[in-house]
Amino acid sequence: MISVHYSYREGDNKEPSHFSSENATVEHVASIIAEYPWDTEGELPSEEHAGGAVFIEFTNSDKQTALFQLVPIGEGRCMLFVDVILKKGFLGFIGKKAVSRTFDDHSVVEFSKNIKAYCESSISELYGKFS
Repeated sequence: MISVHYSYREGDNKEPSHFSSENATVEHVASIIAEYPWDTEGELPSEEHAGGAVFIEFTNSDKQTALFQLVPIGEGRCMLFVDVILKKGFLGFIGKKAVSRTFDDHSVVEFSKNIKAYCESSISELYGKFS
């Protein structure tokens, strides 16, 4: 299952509006990324408090998850955080099998080119790609 959660400021609002889509399709995810206001959200000063972001979460029946968080930092650029959990582990850490990666300056266009492959990959394959 693919869930997408995203937020951005509409008009002159200082606080972001939040949107969610459960059971999203690859096409829906791609359209959200394409239509997201990367330039305006990325140029907001830090005094504006919480900024917008896009969260794309993949889950399967084995309770494995992959989460992609894209935080705008400017026109067509984002910080990309990737967290893939194959096994949560006892007490959250014993036997845990997970990987986390951070990309400080990532191209939104590059991510968009890869989103179809990410959506069509198993969570185990994503774990292998990012570990």
